[in-house]
Parts: sequence; structure tokens; C-alpha cells
Amino acid sequence: MAARRLVSRSADGGGADVVSRMLAAIAQFLPRTAGDENRSATRLFAAATELWRAALDLPLPATCRHLAGAGRLADARALDDGMWLELTARTVELDPAVDHPDAVARRAAETPTPKPRCAS
Repeated sequence: MAARRLVSRSADGGGADVVSRMLAAIAQFLPRTAGDENRSATRLFAAATELWRAALDLPLPATCRHLAGAGRLADARALDDGMWLELTARTVELDPAVDHPDAVARRAAETPTPKPRCAS
């Protein structure tokens, strides 16, 4: 809930660019490799995904570019692939012009998609 207020107030007070810069900034603090996980990183992942989800839920048009900074999260390889893929898909659906599009495309191509489960 705090993340939603923070993102909403940031968008209201400083514009959509503030939200984009917030997403880009948090990406810098996330571990780059899966082996870098620890207790503090787990809390950081939770905060990062909460902020990202809150930014996705803002009632702003894609032309505001408030999601552009989320592209930088492609380099945070310790972020769960499934979660990253889900949030990235939602992001590029709303705003395909994310930062670091080559890194986003590369990680998406390397990330296995979950296989559908068949009813037995």
C-alpha cells in the first residue's frame, strides 16, 4: 500500500518522469546475478516489484512514459524470471518504448516461458 501512495504522489507531484526514474533507480540496487541473493536482497526484490506493480496500475496513458525506467530491471538477473517476464509483458503492452530495449529483448528471449498445465 505504501508503494502505491509513493508512486501516485510521485506522479502527481513530479510528473510521470519521476516514476520512470524511480523504477530505473531501484534497478541499480538489485543484485545482477541469481547467486547474489540474501535476506536484504529479498526485501529489496519485494519493494521493487511492489513499486513496479504500483506504476503499472497508475491511470496514465503510455504517452506519459512513466514505465520507461522499468526496462532497466532487465539487468537485475536475480529477480525471479517468471515475475520479471509477467511484469515486463504488462509494461511493454502499455509502453513498448522502455529503456534498454536490447537488454529487455535479450532477457525475454533467454527466459523460459511456463508450460501450460493439462488437466488430468
